[in-house]
Amino acid sequence: MNRVCIFAHYDKDNIIDDYVIYYLNALKKDFNKIIFVSDSDLPKEQTEKLSSICDYVQAYHHGEYDWGSYKFGYIIAKQNNLLQNADELLLCNDSVYGPISSLKLEKMQADFNGYYENKFGLDKGVEEPHLQSWFLLVKKQMFNTPAFDSFLMSITKFKDKLDIIRNYEIGFTKTFSKDFSYSALYSSNLSDSITNAPIQMLENCFPFIKTRILRKYNINKYLKENLDVELYNAIQKHSSRFEKPSIFKIIYNNLKLKNKSKKYVIKHL
Repeated sequence: MNRVCIFAHYDKDNIIDDYVIYYLNALKKDFNKIIFVSDSDLPKEQTEKLSSICDYVQAYHHGEYDWGSYKFGYIIAKQNNLLQNADELLLCNDSVYGPISSLKLEKMQADFNGYYENKFGLDKGVEEPHLQSWFLLVKKQMFNTPAFDSFLMSITKFKDKLDIIRNYEIGFTKTFSKDFSYSALYSSNLSDSITNAPIQMLENCFPFIKTRILRKYNINKYLKENLDVELYNAIQKHSSRFEKPSIFKIIYNNLKLKNKSKKYVIKHL
């Protein structure tokens, strides 16, 4: 199986953190080529961390967020003829910690695949099922089409993050599900259980943790008991750079997390 990965990165401090290296090393085991595109102006001492992992590196602030990085990575792939003989193309980013367990790539058999299907769109109560865009595995019968090329090459800069979600994350599934099959390994009965029921997701063998969870909840005890030491230490190093909420807010959020988690039914293949 010939696989190509485009990895989107951003760091406000122009750093490639250890958890990113951990993720890339895991991807290296399954992907023939890795294209790393950062929306940050990374100094040479940072990009040198990638010398034995990534095949192509682009690192400057382009301002088009992750989808812009996917576009620029796709351009690199085309320029170097990486997609002609590729079977699968992965678009993924650094907004998650992991993988904690197997990537389960063999279970991703649809034309395009993701880990998590969010049932709802941006308007409250309105269902717009779509794959979350931090991990999208696309088969050659889709990425070798003019429609796929047109979608990625049309990506442009938006100031409002909601416009990015509407046009690109939701738009990707909406556009391609008309002609191609898609599948998610996990979904739930409510919106975004990755954020609202993280421990329940992990107990259902979900292999990633969204980085934003540790900005809100204190689940360090669970992580220390269930992750390997290298990944746990990398997460602690990265999260130490966050602005810490007050102890009262953490207690409140954790109580809310505990109550919310009871409502979620996690489904996975």
